[in-house]
Amino acid sequence: VDTVMRDRRADALWRQAAVLSMTSGHSALDCSSQSLWLGITVDGMDISKSKVPLNVCKSKEFQAMHRPELKLTLAVVDGQVERFFLSDPTVGATANKDLTIITHCIEAALQETQKRGVAFPRNCRVRADNASAETKNQTSFKYGAFLVFCDIFDDF
Repeated sequence: VDTVMRDRRADALWRQAAVLSMTSGHSALDCSSQSLWLGITVDGMDISKSKVPLNVCKSKEFQAMHRPELKLTLAVVDGQVERFFLSDPTVGATANKDLTIITHCIEAALQETQKRGVAFPRNCRVRADNASAETKNQTSFKYGAFLVFCDIFDDF
């Protein structure tokens, strides 16, 4: 239900943007498609949930089994690519790690759009889970400003 409401809200916002675009003299096609935005979603998993193997029997023979703890991060570029990043628990959760993941996603999306023969979106939106302060800080904003300065995106 929450996803449906979010989708309806997004559609309503796009329609509103199209109306505002028409009244301001811009083309309605500028806001008619969400494909004009490169949407990147980054989400991490708790270390305790990503122990390998996950579902082991609780019998005595498995109690001594070593279950390495891994950090799992998923990055999804809307409608284009999915990337899973596994890292050692000693790797810190920093803006550097998240921006590296975002850069890999941008590169993969560029390759995918070139393969499909469609234009690469000029706007990028990064969404992260609530715990991910690494994508909502000064370093991330500077990175976005750098991408705009380099004319990779018009908006980040």
